Amino acid sequence: LKWSKTRPDIMTHRKNVKRADVYINPNLAEYNVTSFTHDACSKMLREGENEARKFQKQLQQIGQDKK
Repeated sequence: LKWSKTRPDIMTHRKNVKRADVYINPNLAEYNVTSFTHDACSKMLREGENEARKFQKQLQQIGQDKK
């Protein structure tokens, strides 16, 4: 368990999450590396879109700040 907390990929992920203006993390627990059928991909995209909508105001503000 200790090793899993210090894996380079996990540490990079944590650093990237902290640096992000907004962290959108849809629940894709039901999917795995073999879930890339057309139907599954469509469902995953919808999950991501639904999660992103929760951050719409923050995303719009970031867009305004970048102008």
